[in-house]
Amino acid sequence: MNELAAANAIAAKDAAEALIALGWPIHPNGPDMDGWLVGGAYMTDDDLLTLAVYNGVRPPHERVQ
Repeated sequence: MNELAAANAIAAKDAAEALIALGWPIHPNGPDMDGWLVGGAYMTDDDLLTLAVYNGVRPPHERVQ
């Protein structure tokens, strides 16, 4: 896994925790956490980050450093 993919995975985990606090039914998909189940629908890390932007828990142009 390259640095950008690792940073995206960490950002997605943080976004998932924030969305769970808002009441979203979010669960990791599988033991290797290669995606997310949001209300039964599969989402990638990027999809989850976009959902977090739409819900105001992540700025639209945040850069992971």
